[in-house]
Amino acid sequence: MKSRILPGLAVIGISALVGLSVARVASQDYWLFSLGGAAIAAIALAVLALFNQQAVSFQQSMPAAKLLGIRIGLVGFLVALSGWLLAVFWLPAVGFYIVVIGIAIGFVGFPIHIYNMFRKNGS
Repeated sequence: MKSRILPGLAVIGISALVGLSVARVASQDYWLFSLGGAAIAAIALAVLALFNQQAVSFQQSMPAAKLLGIRIGLVGFLVALSGWLLAVFWLPAVGFYIVVIGIAIGFVGFPIHIYNMFRKNGS
């Protein structure tokens, strides 16, 4: 149980930071958007806790090649998210290019995932 507390708090913190970044761009109430992002992340983590065992067993039963495209897409998402936060809070010009790179990585992962999921041999 304790091993999941720190990553959960990190997800909630990053979600609150994303809410704050959206509020900053939209010139809205910072507290409302930050708490909203944190609340959405907390609800998502609660739902994850309900289905965690099934998700882990499903992932372990899948061949690693079938999950490669999803993992590449996840890396692309995390790079794009980092670029967004960098663009909003510190260096907009640099953050823009990091977002573009993250989106490009995600667009590489998508066809890899489709190919690996639907090829005939399934390995």
